[in-house]
Amino acid sequence: MNGIYWDKRAPRLFENGDVAADTFIIKTIADITDDAGGSVPINLGDQTIEDPIYGVDRTTIAKTAPFLEHSIDVMAVGNLPNELPRDASRYFESS
Repeated sequence: MNGIYWDKRAPRLFENGDVAADTFIIKTIADITDDAGGSVPINLGDQTIEDPIYGVDRTTIAKTAPFLEHSIDVMAVGNLPNELPRDASRYFESS
């Protein structure tokens, strides 16, 4: 889960070309900062709470359906930082 502030002067966590390597074992990324092309370069854009996940093909870096064998799943929702406390509040309220 990536939740850091990112500035263009800082290095990315990895580069697009890295994801095609057999040694890149990450299968799912939750990017709550949602900086398209930022610290998570395969973040291809904003999704919604109702449909938060998309796939990214490891070779072409094209957006795909999620949960495919040759893709990395990305959850990137612009208002997710606001949703996390709301979700936690609902959980603790009902406990």
